[in-house]
Amino acid sequence: MCVLLLLPDCSAEIFFFVKQNFFDISYARMRAIVEPAIVKQSLVLHSDYLKKAKVMKSSVESTAATEVEPVIQA
Repeated sequence: MCVLLLLPDCSAEIFFFVKQNFFDISYARMRAIVEPAIVKQSLVLHSDYLKKAKVMKSSVESTAATEVEPVIQA
């Protein structure tokens, strides 16, 4: 889930709630069977391409117009 928070100074904050802290390129899994070295390239950290977003490894329990309530995992 992605949440965009608009601030009074016309800037914004982006929060990205995910269960994994990486993006898995699924079609690369098949290639990794024959070329194991490709595995490192098939997992991309969200922080690598979402430079200004705050990535939170969590799920969201509920949302409202003014707040998001994440499920805190131990």
